[in-house]
Amino acid sequence: MTTNNKYQIWLTFNGEKEKLRLPVLPEEVKISMGSKDQSVDIVGLGEILIAQSRPATEFSFSSFFPAAKFPGVAVQDLTAPITLKDRITEWKNSTKPVHFIVTGLGIDCYCRITKFTPREAGGDVG
Repeated sequence: MTTNNKYQIWLTFNGEKEKLRLPVLPEEVKISMGSKDQSVDIVGLGEILIAQSRPATEFSFSSFFPAAKFPGVAVQDLTAPITLKDRITEWKNSTKPVHFIVTGLGIDCYCRITKFTPREAGGDVG
């Protein structure tokens, strides 16, 4: 069973030769666009903002890799969770960027995986 949804999350690597579609969409995708601007108080003028270059945009989300199909699975064929975990770990440890695509949100950029926290919870064997 495939969920027909305009939202899909893809990670591709090595010039699109390796592709991974998240089998379960996260409840939310957080986008953090910070600023390195500095605020300085100058006597007689007040607060002045000194513009700086912007830091990298950060994306964060949480999902899981199911070992068996259920109605929320967004892909036709499941890949073993350990295989997906190993693939993302390999990409994280590489110096090459990952192509991150979220259809429906207009996110399409090359980036680095800076944090990946795999875990296995009780009742989630596999």
